[in-house]
Formats: sequence, C-alpha cells, structure tokens
Amino acid sequence: MKEKIKSIPILNLDNYKNYYKINPSMPFLVKGYVKKWVAYKKWTFKFFIEQYPDLIVSISSKKNGYKTFNCELEKFIKLIRKGDNEFDFTLHSWLFELNAPELCLDYKPDLVFENWFEDLPFYIKPKVKFIFIGSKNTGTTLHQDPINSSAWNALIKGQKKWYFFPPTQKIAKHYFEYETLIKQDFKKIKPLEIVQNQGDLVYIPPNWFHCVYNTENYISLSENFMNETNYTNVLQYFKSFNQVGYISILEKLIKEKTTYNI
Repeated sequence: MKEKIKSIPILNLDNYKNYYKINPSMPFLVKGYVKKWVAYKKWTFKFFIEQYPDLIVSISSKKNGYKTFNCELEKFIKLIRKGDNEFDFTLHSWLFELNAPELCLDYKPDLVFENWFEDLPFYIKPKVKFIFIGSKNTGTTLHQDPINSSAWNALIKGQKKWYFFPPTQKIAKHYFEYETLIKQDFKKIKPLEIVQNQGDLVYIPPNWFHCVYNTENYISLSENFMNETNYTNVLQYFKSFNQVGYISILEKLIKEKTTYNI
C-alpha cells in the first residue's frame, strides 16, 4: 500500500528532474524555476499595456456568475492596478499563441516537460498555451485539466495558493468554490495546500482536482502537455469518446516518440 500523501513537495532546480522522473503522477513546486526565462522580467503589467493596448480579451467575474465580457487589455489591466477591492474580474485562459505568438519566444520549458502536442497536425492540435491575468482575491473553481493531460503553471507576478485533491478522492460539491477552501471549511477531507510565489512553477499531474486562490494581482503562464509520462492517459480520453480520427493520429505519434526514445 502506498504511503498516504501528506504534503506537496517543494523542490529546486537541482532535484526536481529526478523527482519528476520517479513521481510523474504527483504534483510538486519548483522554487525559482521561472526566473531563468525572459518572460519573468519582461512580462509586466506595463509591458502588456504598451504592447497590446487594443487587444480584445475575454474576462469573467464570480460575482457575475462567471459570465464572460469582452474588454480591451489596456482597460482591463488599468482596472486591476487601480486596486478596487470590488473588482474581481480575471482574464482566464488567454490563448496567446493565436494572436500574440511572439510571446512563445520568451520562455522555454526544460526537456522533461517536452510537449508532444506540438508535433500534431494543426487541425487537431489542442490549444494548450494560456496566459492568466487578474486581481487579488480571485480564484478558480475546483477542476481537472482537460483531456487527461498534465500541466505546469509558471507565476510571473503575484502569489497563488493551490489546493489539490488526488484523482481517487471523492469530492463533494461543498468544495467546488475556492471560498470554501480558503476559509479552511473542511468537512471530511482536507486538501493538499501549497503557496506559489513569484518565480515558482507548479506541476499538475493528470486528473488531480485543484483550484487556485490569488492572494495578489497576478500574471501567470500555463501549458498543458503530453509526453512519455502521460500519453496513455491522453489516449484513453480520446478512446472513451470514440474519436477515431484523433486516436489513429495520436497512436502514430506515440509510436514514433516511444520508438525514438528507446
């Protein structure tokens, strides 16, 4: 029987690769990982205002039932910086690769986070690169990442508090709002918690339930990926929906990748 998970490991640049190789199904945090990227110093609120002032983005607010609204990026960021405690809108899941692909040049994950999705044909390649921008005292609902993929989240600015539940854990609806978790309002089960500071990276394995509470105004970057650690999970997802076209192309890619790695 596996030992009960008691906490999220906090790792550094020297030991996280070995840990990940042995424990790809466990979440962890890497201190200072993001500081080596150009994006870490370059991506400020001022940078996004100057470079993309008229870019139309979709924002949402819990107070408005997560209904989305279109807004110019400059206007949105200025409202965040104004510091109004009543302003709880977030720019959630900006698919920047579509309208600002040059930003992809500002970061480069290590090979351990290699993303096989990049080698899929464009017409079935999932959109997996996101920028998140928002104000303090906001958060997400409890969720699992899409298509059984893994993900990493790099915090450029701010601070986040994460709450994790293992895939095998039965989650009551009581936990699906982050307010419940930040109040420590636990009934029968307690999540694994960790604080992500500016410059840290959090790794999210397939199918782990998680939600985030933003304690400060923030800018973060996230990418979902498939590689040798999780391709069986991703393939199973598409097989469960009997998506024959996707399955055949994925199986071909997986065969090429695993044969090459051998």
